[in-house]
Amino acid sequence: MAVVPDINQLAGALNAFQAVVAKAQTQVLDEAVREKLGALATQMSQSQSKLATGYPQAMAGLQQRLDAAQQQAQASLEQAEQLQKQAAELEKARNAPPAPPTQEPLDPTLAEKLRVELLERFGDAPKEKTGLTKKTLTRSELYELMRKLGVIK
Repeated sequence: MAVVPDINQLAGALNAFQAVVAKAQTQVLDEAVREKLGALATQMSQSQSKLATGYPQAMAGLQQRLDAAQQQAQASLEQAEQLQKQAAELEKARNAPPAPPTQEPLDPTLAEKLRVELLERFGDAPKEKTGLTKKTLTRSELYELMRKLGVIK
């Protein structure tokens, strides 16, 4: 924390110095020196008045700047913390194992459906039921049948 000068302590020191100048003015015999000491005392008094009125205003202005700087620093700190949090979340997401691919559940009766269909078309099924004769499947016929049954798309 910065050391702020105490205006009352400074005013007391200036008053003490003015008293020394006033005492010296009364004890000096040379009129030119006495006039210069009088002018010095007047100038010191005016300067002390300006200090007494200007110091609080200057300190208030400095305090406002300090408060604004503190608010800006706090906002920057909060923003930095937010960005660090986002970066950590992104890093975590990047390092996370990929989700397993989703598969449609297999129909538990698929094998039976395929067996029945194949038997009806090419198997030992009676001819009057299917109207087909026994033959070997071609590759395209097998794929067509599997698509029909939903095995492949």
